[in-house]
Amino acid sequence: MEVKINQDGSLDTRLFRKPQKKLLTLHASSHHPLSVKEHTAANMYDTADNVSSNTVNKQYSERMVDELLINNGYNNRVLQQIKDRRKRNRSYRKRRVNRVLNTVTSLKIPFLSDKCTAKIKEAAKSLQIPIRVVTTPGKKLRDFLTSSRPRDKKKCSTNNCRTCLALGEKGKCTIQNVVYEVRCGYTECLQSGVGIYNGETYRPIGERFIEHYRSANNPTAKSYRDMPLAKHYNSHHPASEHPRLELKILQHASTTTDRKIKEARVILKNKPDLNNREEQSELRKYLM
Repeated sequence: MEVKINQDGSLDTRLFRKPQKKLLTLHASSHHPLSVKEHTAANMYDTADNVSSNTVNKQYSERMVDELLINNGYNNRVLQQIKDRRKRNRSYRKRRVNRVLNTVTSLKIPFLSDKCTAKIKEAAKSLQIPIRVVTTPGKKLRDFLTSSRPRDKKKCSTNNCRTCLALGEKGKCTIQNVVYEVRCGYTECLQSGVGIYNGETYRPIGERFIEHYRSANNPTAKSYRDMPLAKHYNSHHPASEHPRLELKILQHASTTTDRKIKEARVILKNKPDLNNREEQSELRKYLM
C-alpha cells in the first residue's frame, strides 16, 4: 500500500507494487477450475478497493490489477464480467451458500476440467443426490519428480542446539510432520508426572520447540502468559531463571489428517496435564 500524508494531516492511500516485482499471478490458461481463477481476480479487485482512500485512487489501483491480469492471459471481456459480478449484492448468495453447506455432503473429486465437473454436477442434480461437488488439485510436477540426492539428510547447523540437547541426539531438530511431547525437566515435576504437553507440528520440530522454550522462559510476557508451559512455570517455578525442558518425538505422520488423528490418540491416552479440555474436545472429532 502506498501512503501519502497531506498538509492537513489526512492520508491518501492506494495499491502499491514494487518496481522489481514481476507481473505474474495465476495464469488464465493454468489447469485450475474457472471459479478459482475468477475468485483470485475478484480478490485482487477487493484488495485494490480496500486499500484505496478515494475514487481517484481506486481507479488507479484498479488499473494496476487490470495490467497484472491482462499480462497473465485474461482479456478485457472476462475482467469486465468479474467487475460486474462484484458489484452485485453478495449477502443473499452468502446466506444461501451457508444454508446449502449445512444440508448436503461434499463429494471431493480431482479436477480434470470444468466440463467434466459440470457433467458430474448435472448427473447428481438429475438423480436428486444431495451432494456438493468439490474439486481438489491434481498432481503437480513435483509429485512425479524426486530429489537429485534422495539419501541426503537435513543437518542441524547450530552448535549447542537447544532442540538437539532436549532430544538427546544431534541432528533431529530438522524432522518434520511429527507428534511430540514436551516435559518439564525439574526433578519434582518428573517425579510427580506434571508439566507435560503433547502436540503436533508440520514444521521442523526445532522451530516448534523454540516457541515452547520462549514461552517457558518468559512466562509473564503478555504474548506468552496464556500458553501451557508459561502457565506451568508461572505456578510451579516462578523463580526459575532458565527453563528445563525435555523433548521426545512420539510418532511420525504422513499427512495433516494423519498427524491430527495420531495427536488425538496420544492425548486421549496419556492425558497430559498441560493440554486443556477444550483442546481435547476439539481433537475428538478426528477419532469419530
